[in-house]
Amino acid sequence: MFDLSCVKFSENDRRNSIKIPTQMCEKLAEEIGMHIGDGSMNIYSGKCLFSLRGHKTDDCEYYNNHVVSIYRDLYNINVKIRKWPDVVGFQKSSTSLITFKHEIIGLPLGNKGDLTIPEIMINDKKFAASCLRGIFDTDGCVYLEPKPSGLYPRIEISSTSKLLIDQIKYLLDNILKIDSSVWISRKENGKWKNVNRISVRGRKNAYEWIKLIGSSNPKHKRKLNKIISAPRRI
Repeated sequence: MFDLSCVKFSENDRRNSIKIPTQMCEKLAEEIGMHIGDGSMNIYSGKCLFSLRGHKTDDCEYYNNHVVSIYRDLYNINVKIRKWPDVVGFQKSSTSLITFKHEIIGLPLGNKGDLTIPEIMINDKKFAASCLRGIFDTDGCVYLEPKPSGLYPRIEISSTSKLLIDQIKYLLDNILKIDSSVWISRKENGKWKNVNRISVRGRKNAYEWIKLIGSSNPKHKRKLNKIISAPRRI
């Protein structure tokens, strides 16, 4: 059970009947993963603001259905998905949501920098899988490479945080027993940060990913389903 004594509720939070989870669950672990991928939060002139934003076209179905459902079920928040010129998502002003995420879960305010997965999920298989699903659905991709033997899948997650990618590798290799590899895409001009990448390759590892982690994002689910249904040629 969480000690929620430090969570502060504004009058607007109470008026909107916002609720805060009392303990960790798989749905909350997934939402934390979504936050790690697409989320940001900060306090601006005393106003607590949380936002979650994804690709303006590829993620519309995911946001309009799954994201809306997650925030309603977890926090009793009826988010309104909108489109900006380059992203889709929502913003929510809520003191209780931000103090819960920052003080209880340990997610940072402002620049996410070397963002990491909260300790509570590191050694729990169910929570780890759910958190990875949230990260993958917001910061991941699936590549299907045609080869003579059939489709060769590659599941990838990218982040500027090396600590986050190292944690994901630990969870995949040691908790979920899925083989993975990491590398760095270096930015030579110095204007952009290096990108750390982790990849799960091949049909055997992809099957394990689908079984243990899966996806809630339709754009990923369609490709993962192709891996299952594609014939394998000798």
